[in-house]
Amino acid sequence: MSKKRRFKKLTKGFKKTGGRNVFGRLTAFNVGGGHKKSYRFLSIFDEKQNLPFSIIDSIEYDPFRSAFVNCCHLKEAGFFQYTLSADKAKPGQVLASNYYFNVPYPGSPTLLKFAQIGDFLYNVNLKANLNYYIACAAGTFSKIMKKELSEFYVKLVLPSGSLYSVALSSAGLLGKTSNSSHRFTKIGKAGRNRWKGIRPSVRGVAMNPVDHPHGGGEGKSSGGRPSCTHWGFLTKGKPTRRKKIRKFFIRVLKNKIKK
Repeated sequence: MSKKRRFKKLTKGFKKTGGRNVFGRLTAFNVGGGHKKSYRFLSIFDEKQNLPFSIIDSIEYDPFRSAFVNCCHLKEAGFFQYTLSADKAKPGQVLASNYYFNVPYPGSPTLLKFAQIGDFLYNVNLKANLNYYIACAAGTFSKIMKKELSEFYVKLVLPSGSLYSVALSSAGLLGKTSNSSHRFTKIGKAGRNRWKGIRPSVRGVAMNPVDHPHGGGEGKSSGGRPSCTHWGFLTKGKPTRRKKIRKFFIRVLKNKIKK
């Protein structure tokens, strides 16, 4: 695995905010500092851009993702691109789109209409031409449970265990996401968190009343009210999960499938 930026045209410098908003006021107290980072732009698999072969030139570290990224060379097009790396992928490996080989290598892009029941997929979008991808974190994957060609959808099990109906025109990468041991990583020391841009956090009960709703009191107090932020918003017991994905994300016109 390489940590160097080999192609600067595919990357962009990232400007840090230091935990401040547009007015320059400090609103995220645990954000600040950290190592310099650059963002890698990942390519999007498109059915119109059906390039059958690409070769993994190198597997690189990405500071903005828990998984690794592939730097692939497309010989027919004559350019390089970044893709999300699959587990057990190696430099020099050939990636072919849409099941060009009978047994494709992990990380090969494909449309769901070409995938088979039982296949593992990652980096999947729920609708064609939308940058709404699922199973992108390190070690995650989704699985095809059922395929209904007559109804133009696929039953896909997401990493959360929920079952979704996804359009056949959606795309994904075969296999599992790389760096599956990421969840076992130990920080080891406080300085490593500072490299990541995470500043020390102070308990609200240890502050003064002017700084936090939990502050003040004689001796060690427990706050005297439900857990909340510096501005009084509740932090525990409030649902944080996003609303369910709307139905138009999984609907696809039959005419588009036939084409």
